[in-house]
Amino acid sequence: MRWLVILALTAGTLFPQSTIFVVRHADRYGTEPDPDLTPEGRRQAAALGRLLSDSRIIRIFTTEALRTHQTAAPTNRCKSPARRP
Repeated sequence: MRWLVILALTAGTLFPQSTIFVVRHADRYGTEPDPDLTPEGRRQAAALGRLLSDSRIIRIFTTEALRTHQTAAPTNRCKSPARRP
């Protein structure tokens, strides 16, 4: 099973804290070795990006699988340019 991990920095606390979001890839075609996301999976990925758009994401980690990159892409586009690795 492959996972996508998104880290967000939580601001406004006395002590530095981090929040880690662990997200499984969105809906994909079949079980081939490296399938694309389905249209529904692309909608899910876009919704994830919107959901996390105000979360101050500082790092996104994915596996090498295409579907994890496709799932993370909308969230990465929602990051502020100064925070992109």
